[in-house]
Amino acid sequence: GRFDASSAHGKAPAGVARACQEAGVRCVAIVGSVGEGAQAAVASAGLAGLFPIHDGGRPLQESIRLAPELLADAGAEAVRQFLSSRG
Repeated sequence: GRFDASSAHGKAPAGVARACQEAGVRCVAIVGSVGEGAQAAVASAGLAGLFPIHDGGRPLQESIRLAPELLADAGAEAVRQFLSSRG
């Protein structure tokens, strides 16, 4: 789905991020798209990163059709960023 300003308040990504923080585990969100206020919501929710699969650069229906590949790409990018942050 869309991650936006409301995502940090009572939605699943915020709950998962909170549980991860309590466990001392970094958490990222792989989302369909981002909306207004997304970056502030990332910080508020305690997420380590946000990885959208639809950036508006292609028609939505094409992103839906390519979702398996786009999800794999987003997951790989999240892992790359995690590994590079570990030095």
